[in-house]
Amino acid sequence: MKKKTLLYTLLGAVAAFVCLAALVLFIINPALREKYTDTYGTGEVHLFLREGNGSLAAGGLFLPGGYYRETAPSREITLSAGKTGTMTLWIWACGTSDIEITDVSTQTLWSPTEGQREAAKLIQIGTYEKKVAAGKASLVHLTFTPDTEMSAGLWRALISVTAKTAAGEERRTYAVDLRLQGEADIVLCRGRNTEWTVVERDEPTAAERAAVDVFVSTVEKVSGCKLSVRKESSPGRGKVIVIGYGNDTAGDDEISSMSSEYGYIGISPDRITLTGTGDRGTLCAVYTFLEEYCGLRQYTDRISVQSEKRKILLQAGTQIVVPDFSQRGVLSGEGSTWAFAMPNMLNAGSLKDGTKYGGSITYSGDAQQTLESLIPSNTYYYTNRAFYSSRDITSDGLRQLCLSNPEVVTRITDKVLATLDGSSLAQRVSLRHIGCDTPCGCENCAAINAQEKSPAGTYIRLVNAVAEKVAENYSGVLLEIELSGAACAPTATLPAENVLVMLSDAGTTRGETYQENGFVSTVKAWKKIASHLGAVLHIYADGQYLCPVTDAVTLGENLRLLYDAGIEACIFAECGNVTGAEFGGLKAYVAARIARNADYPAVLAVHDYLYGAFGAAGGYVGDWLDMLAARLAVTKPTAEAGISPAVYDREFLAKGLALLEKAERGCGGDGERLYRLRREELPLRWAELCLTPATERDEFFAADVDRFFADVEHYGITSVTGDRLSAEKAAMLAG
Repeated sequence: MKKKTLLYTLLGAVAAFVCLAALVLFIINPALREKYTDTYGTGEVHLFLREGNGSLAAGGLFLPGGYYRETAPSREITLSAGKTGTMTLWIWACGTSDIEITDVSTQTLWSPTEGQREAAKLIQIGTYEKKVAAGKASLVHLTFTPDTEMSAGLWRALISVTAKTAAGEERRTYAVDLRLQGEADIVLCRGRNTEWTVVERDEPTAAERAAVDVFVSTVEKVSGCKLSVRKESSPGRGKVIVIGYGNDTAGDDEISSMSSEYGYIGISPDRITLTGTGDRGTLCAVYTFLEEYCGLRQYTDRISVQSEKRKILLQAGTQIVVPDFSQRGVLSGEGSTWAFAMPNMLNAGSLKDGTKYGGSITYSGDAQQTLESLIPSNTYYYTNRAFYSSRDITSDGLRQLCLSNPEVVTRITDKVLATLDGSSLAQRVSLRHIGCDTPCGCENCAAINAQEKSPAGTYIRLVNAVAEKVAENYSGVLLEIELSGAACAPTATLPAENVLVMLSDAGTTRGETYQENGFVSTVKAWKKIASHLGAVLHIYADGQYLCPVTDAVTLGENLRLLYDAGIEACIFAECGNVTGAEFGGLKAYVAARIARNADYPAVLAVHDYLYGAFGAAGGYVGDWLDMLAARLAVTKPTAEAGISPAVYDREFLAKGLALLEKAERGCGGDGERLYRLRREELPLRWAELCLTPATERDEFFAADVDRFFADVEHYGITSVTGDRLSAEKAAMLAG
C-alpha cells in the first residue's frame, strides 16, 4: 500500500513538474504565447475549424474582417466521392463582449481545374446558437457530401461568418483555405520518407534548373522531405518526377502544337511529369503543381508561404495549364521583380533579363516606346516643321506629329524595321502615341478622322502602314498600340492582323465596374474590328498616387468582365513610383491571379494576400479596405478627384488610422510586414494633412508635414501628386 502511495506521489510530482515547465515555457516563449492566446481586444470574432472527432485537422485564428493566422500544421481533409464528412466551426466570443451571429453562409467554392461551382452542392451548414456569451463559443456543424466530380482535384471553400458585437459593431469573417481533397491514391512523401526521385535533363536550361530547385526546396519546406535529383541519362530505379521540356513525356503529343506558355502536369502511380512548350511552360506547370499540392503562394517579392503537412497526397490524372490572358504584366512595383512575377506567372510589363525564369515577352526597343521617341521633336521640329500638327502642342505638352504626312510614316517604318533587324527574338514593337486624344488639326488629318468617325483614324492608318512592312519580313511580331478607353473604334479601317490594340482605362470613373462605367462597351466595339485586343489598367488616380481608386475585389471582377469581352492581353499600370500606389501590392497580386485564371474568385485572392502579406494584422487591414470599398461604391470618384472630402472625412480617417494602428500591434514585430503596413498608412496621413483647414494648422502641423515627406522618401515614393516631393511639400506648407 505504501509502495502504491509512493508511486502515486511520484507520478503526481512528475505531472506537476511537467505542467509547471509547460506553463513557464508558455510564458517565456512568445511563439507559443502568440499561437494560443488572444491579445486583440474585446468583442472580436475568432474561428477554429476542427474535424468531427475533435482532432485539430484544419484550424486557425481568424481575426476581425476575416483574415487568417494559421495555427495548425495542416488545413486539408480528404473526402471520398459520395461519402459524407463532417467538421465543426467554432465561433469564439473572445475578450469581454458578447456577440450575436447574424449569418453563416458558404459564399463560394473553388476548384483550380473545374472552375467556380455552386457551393450548396457540397457543403451544408447545420444549426448553431446565434447568441454567444463572452468567453464562450457557438458550434456550427458543417457537412460535406462530395459528388463524383469531387474526386477530380483540390477544392477550396469560402465560409462567411457575420457577427455583431454588443456595441452594435458588425464584423465579417471568412473561414478560408479549407482544402477539400478527393480520393488520393498517390503519396509523394510521408514526412521525410519518399520513394520518388527528381529527374532533370542532362543539359537543362537555366529556367529548367530553377524549376527543379524551387520544386525540391518547396517540397522540403512543406514536409521535411529532401528529394534527390539525377540526370535523365543516369541509371536509376523507382518512381520519378520528370521536370523539363524535351524529356520523353506522355504529354508531348498534347502540347506540341501549343504556345510557349502552356504547361503539362501528368500524375501516375510511378511517374510525375512537369513540362511544357518551352521554359515558361515548364515553370508554369511546376508552380501550378506547388500551388495546388503544397499550398505555395508568393504574395510579395519577399513574402511567400506554403502549407506544412506530414503527407503530400496526389491524384492521378493530367492537367494542361492554360493562362486565360496570353500577356500578363505589371509595369512597376511588385510586378517588375521576377521573385514575384514568376510564381504568379506574369510574362510582360517591366520585367528584364529573365532567362532564368523563362523570359518575358520581348520588345524591339522599349516596351513603352512612342512615336514621339522615334521622331524626337527636339531634333525634327526645327528642321522638318511639316512633320508637326497645326495645333502644335499636345495635351501632354509635346509637339503633336502629323500622322498623315507620308514622310512621317516612312521614317517611323524605317526605324521600326531597323530595330527589328537588331533584335531577332522580338515579339512586340511598341508604337504608343501620346497625343492621340488631341490629333493633328491639318486639313488631311481632319478629313481622315471625320471619315473614320474616330480621332484614332490617322493613328490606325499609320500603324497599319508600318504593320504591312513588318508582316513582310517578320512573322509573329505584333505592333502594340495604346488608346484611351474613351476612344471610339474607327468605322472604315480595321487594325491590321498583326496589330495589338491596348485600350487604357485611365479616365474612367473609379469605384464602379467596367460594365457600369461603359469601358466594357468600348472593348466590345473594338473587339469587332481588332484581331488582337488588350487592356492597360490603372490602380491610381491620374497624378494622385496616394489616394483611393477601385477596390481590389472590383478590380478582379473587372478583369473577368474584360476576359468575357474578348481581351487577350492585360497590363497593370501600378504607377510611376518604385514602391507603388495605395495597396499596389494587393492589387498586383489580385490582377496576377485572375489574369492567369479569370474564374478565380476575387474575394479569395484578396483574402489570400491579406493573411499572407500582413499575417495576424490582416484582419484590421481588411476592415479598413471594407470601409474604403463601401465609401468608393457610394462616392464613385473620377480619376482626377484626388483627396476629396467626398471620399475622406475627418471621422472616416480617424477610424481608418485606428484600425491600422491595431494592425501594427498585430504584426508581432515582423519587420517586413510592419514595413509594408506602414507604407499603406501613407494615404491616410496624406489625406489627413490635405483636409486640415488653415485655421487648425498649429505649431505641430509643419512637423507633421516634415515627418510625412521623410517617410514618403524613405519608402521610395518619388511623387504624391505628380510633382517633385520638394514642390509638394512647399505647396502643403503654403496652404
